[in-house]
Amino acid sequence: MAVVWGRTLVCLADVKITRSIKAAQGNLDCLDSKACFTTEDEPDWSPDSPFHAIASRRPPVTRRMTLTSASAHDLMVLAMDQFSRGILHMPRRILPSAGYSRQSPLTIGPHFSRAGELFAIASEVLGVAERLDSPDDRHHFSYWADSIFNQVSKSSSNADIEWPTRVALSRGRCWLNMASSRVEEYESAMERGDEGVLNLPQVAETREELSTGLLCFSSGNLPPS
Repeated sequence: MAVVWGRTLVCLADVKITRSIKAAQGNLDCLDSKACFTTEDEPDWSPDSPFHAIASRRPPVTRRMTLTSASAHDLMVLAMDQFSRGILHMPRRILPSAGYSRQSPLTIGPHFSRAGELFAIASEVLGVAERLDSPDDRHHFSYWADSIFNQVSKSSSNADIEWPTRVALSRGRCWLNMASSRVEEYESAMERGDEGVLNLPQVAETREELSTGLLCFSSGNLPPS
């Protein structure tokens, strides 16, 4: 449930960003993207409804938040919290039984793939991170996505030969997004005549991030041995 709720929050963040972009381009009647969401209070869900279960499991800060006031950053922070909980309890291997017994909890079916679930989560987070306005947010959430992509390789079996390439290319996107998030700041400083910005430790870190991204792209494009 935590993973499902996390992915829902990421989708909402993506909608927020899309509406903000369209509003800036004059393609929405409401120029304030926050006002594009309903301001109604949360309905009193029936106990049989899945939304009742979702609402009851949300942390207190989420219950007080409305879509009117939540920014894409707020939604992503909440999503990371849910993902952390879900990944912590996510099975690391396929259990032998797919049934239910009084002695054991409900187990995961034979088609569950931890690597696949982690890859989907990280891909969705990265897709939103690449479109965030704040350079700090783009850097932060891209770094988080990279840490999850790194877990994919550890969770996949040796027989899954496609994972190394997919993970390497995705991690390359993460590191490239981290590096590019700082470039505009450096360019603005140079346009103001501040050439000394090139000697800052932050610039050296950006160069390392760019190099790491290019290295990931290079390894991802190598044919399987």
